[in-house]
Amino acid sequence: MDYETASRHYEALVNGYLRDSAPGSAARTASLFTEPVRRAFVAEHAAESTIEGMLWAAWRPVVRAAGASGGVRHRDLVDLLVEIKGHGTLTRRDAVRDLGWARGVR
Repeated sequence: MDYETASRHYEALVNGYLRDSAPGSAARTASLFTEPVRRAFVAEHAAESTIEGMLWAAWRPVVRAAGASGGVRHRDLVDLLVEIKGHGTLTRRDAVRDLGWARGVR
């Protein structure tokens, strides 16, 4: 997934989740959030630069939403980040480093 495609995907995913979040939707959204990177990193063995571009595209709308949200939307965003973190670390034998989701989320 190239950067532009990833940007559109993650922007729509995060905005849609925050607009329409319902009970249980954080888990589903977290799966949709992590799957493209997991597939590219683990299954397709994409180059590190490709993964880095996808991660920039993924976290940009999250950071933007964190700065703009408050109250219930902020809580929804935290719920999403906790679910993403729960997806664990991505590893592959040939990787220079492993990928961890939302390491700063507590």
